[in-house]
Amino acid sequence: LFLERLRRLEDASQNKKEDLTMERIQLMDTNGDGRVSKREYIEFMLLEMNLVDQTQLDELHDQFETLDASQSGFLDKEDIEIMARLRRRQQQNTNEDENNGDL
Repeated sequence: LFLERLRRLEDASQNKKEDLTMERIQLMDTNGDGRVSKREYIEFMLLEMNLVDQTQLDELHDQFETLDASQSGFLDKEDIEIMARLRRRQQQNTNEDENNGDL
C-alpha cells in the first residue's frame, strides 16, 4: 500500500510539470464555460494522478448535496439545524407509528 501511494505521488509530480495548453484547459473545463475553476482543476488533477476515480468523485458530490440541507452550496450551521429538525420529525413519526401499532 505504501509503495502504491509513493508511485502515485511520483506520477503526480510528473503530471504537475506538464505545460498548460488550450487542449488541457478544454479537458479540465467540465461545465464548458471556457474557464477552469479551482474545483475543476483539482478534480481533473486527482483523476489524472489516479488518486480517485470518477465514481468516488460522484459519491463525494452526492454526499455534499445530502449534507447541504439548505441547498446553499455551503455546509454551515443552518444545515446542522435543518438536519436536527428532520431527525426529530422522523423520530416523532416513528414513535407515533409504534404507539398507533399498540392500539
